[in-house]
Amino acid sequence: MGSVLARTSADPRAVSRNGPQLVLRSIHVRRYGSRDHFVQRSELLVRGSSRVESCRRRGEEQQVTCREMDDVISSCSGDSALPPRPAKHLIHCEHCRGLTRLLDKADEGSRPSEKVLQRIQAGILEDLKPVRPLAPSHILLFACAIIFLSVVAVGGRLLGMNGWGALTFAQRAVMFFTLATSAIFLANSMIRQMAPGSRDILAPAVLLVLILVLLLMVIAATFRSQHESAFLANGVMCLKNGLSYSMPAGLLFWLILRRGAMLYPKIIGAGAGGLAGLAGLSALEFNCPNLNVFHILVWHAGVVIMGSLGGTLLGAAVESIERRRRSISRML
Repeated sequence: MGSVLARTSADPRAVSRNGPQLVLRSIHVRRYGSRDHFVQRSELLVRGSSRVESCRRRGEEQQVTCREMDDVISSCSGDSALPPRPAKHLIHCEHCRGLTRLLDKADEGSRPSEKVLQRIQAGILEDLKPVRPLAPSHILLFACAIIFLSVVAVGGRLLGMNGWGALTFAQRAVMFFTLATSAIFLANSMIRQMAPGSRDILAPAVLLVLILVLLLMVIAATFRSQHESAFLANGVMCLKNGLSYSMPAGLLFWLILRRGAMLYPKIIGAGAGGLAGLAGLSALEFNCPNLNVFHILVWHAGVVIMGSLGGTLLGAAVESIERRRRSISRML
C-alpha cells in the first residue's frame, strides 16, 4: 500500500493565498490464493467541517487545534477540500499526520491463512444443494386455504353438525367471519416468513397476539353464560376433538413451510400452530352445541392457544437442533 501527500508551497503566504489541499491516494494490493485483488481508493479531497468553518469566521488569527482537526478528519466523505488553515496545521503537526497514516492503514488486515480459507470454502460448499424456486404467494395461500377447509369439512362430517344448528344467524356470521379473517391473516403472515426480506405490516408475533385477543373479545361479546353441570368433562371432550383435527392440519402446514427458508422457526411455528388451532376451533363450532361463553372461551379457544404454544415449542426444538449441528460442523 502506498500513500502520497501532495506537495504544497513552502511559502506560508502562498499557503494562505492558494489554499493548499490534502490529497490522499492509496492502492491496496492483497493476494488470496493465486489471484491479486486490487482495491483502489479514489482521490480524497477533504473539506473542513462546519466547526472549522466557524473557526475561520471567528478570525484569521485563530489557529486550528488538534481537537478541531479531529472533527475535520471525522467529517471526511467523498471529494472534499481542506481550507487553508487546517491543511497548514496538518503539514506542521506530526500527531495529526500520524493519525491520518493510521486511518489510511486501518483497512489493511492480516492475510488469512490457506487453512482458514479452506475451512470457509468447505463450510459454504458443505450443504450447498440445488433448490426449487418457491411457488408464488397466491399459490401457497390457496394451498393453505385448501388444507384449512378440508380439515374443517372432515371434522364437521365426522363429529356432526349439532353446533351449527344451535347457533343463531348473528352468531354464525360473527364467529365464522372472525375465524375466516384470522385464518387469512395468519396464513399470509406465515407465507411471507418463508421468503426472507418480505415486508409485514405487523410483526408476526404481534399479529398472532392481536388475533388471539380479538378472538377472545368476539367470543365474550357474542355468547352468554349458561348453567353447565359437567363443565370439566364436556370441556375435555371438546379440547380433545379440537386438537385431534388441529394436529393433522399443523402437519400439512409444515409440509408447505419446509419449502421456504425459516429464519425464525419459533415465530413461524407459533403462527402455523395458531392457524391449525383455528381449523380445530372451526370444526368445534360446527359440532359443539354448548353455547356457554365460559365453555367456548376456555375449551374452544384453548385449542388455538395450545396450538400456538405447541408450534412454538417445535420451532424451539428445530432451532436447538440446527444450532448443535452448526457447532458440530465447526468443530470438525
